[in-house]
Amino acid sequence: MGVPVMLDYFTNPAQARPGETWTTFTHWYGYSQVEYGGAWYGNKSEEFAQLVNLPHKTSEKLEIATDLHPEDKTTGEFLEGGWSLIEAGPLNSPWQRYRDYVAQSRGEFCVAKNGYVRSRCGWFSDRSVAYLALGRPVILQDTGWTDFYPQGEGLFSFHDEASAVIALETVAKDPIRHALAARAIAEKYCSAPIVVNQLLETIGRAE
Repeated sequence: MGVPVMLDYFTNPAQARPGETWTTFTHWYGYSQVEYGGAWYGNKSEEFAQLVNLPHKTSEKLEIATDLHPEDKTTGEFLEGGWSLIEAGPLNSPWQRYRDYVAQSRGEFCVAKNGYVRSRCGWFSDRSVAYLALGRPVILQDTGWTDFYPQGEGLFSFHDEASAVIALETVAKDPIRHALAARAIAEKYCSAPIVVNQLLETIGRAE
């Protein structure tokens, strides 16, 4: 069952050439590490730390809209690694500003929270669905979501720096094709009427 989106509010710009920069929104320190069963489950910060030099390994541009403080030493490390960092707050309201920022992107490149990756819970972001709905490809760290969504055109998983580079370069070879595929995934798996009907059918079977 997909994450629902009202497609009427997301004008499909896939016929226009996608932008030049991969973007995402990230709350850098979402919660404190949690210990369960002898294992620790952490934040996106831990997963991003493994990719600090990714921009130097690809010709693609990478940007993060985040709440990371300019004086945080991590900010300097990521800027030196080739990332662009911008303040997320001004892009969040009104919602059309958020949508337009997503629309002008090449696509979304994002890690998942360490806890989601370690637990293999299948997490998939509503933010990523917004990118897909706008015809913007998504490259998202695997949390087990690959059991529920297709990948290979318009939507890609990655596990490490090497697989992230491959996904980025794959889209770069044919961005329009992957833009159209991204929108098609949103229409097939995430359109609100489809998801709501699936939910109601599931509830009915449970009764």
